[in-house]
Amino acid sequence: MMPTTTDDWLDKTMRELLEILRINKADEVEIGVPLDDKELIITVGYHVRKVSDD
Repeated sequence: MMPTTTDDWLDKTMRELLEILRINKADEVEIGVPLDDKELIITVGYHVRKVSDD
């Protein structure tokens, strides 16, 4: 089933990219999206930061 709104599409896409990161134990993933005669590169990554007890 295709997402029905831009927000749904973005949510589904981000979840898929995060799953790729998790499976590959990577901290960054890059995908290319064809855009006319160019390519849009989307890089998604994450980092872990310690939360202070303040």
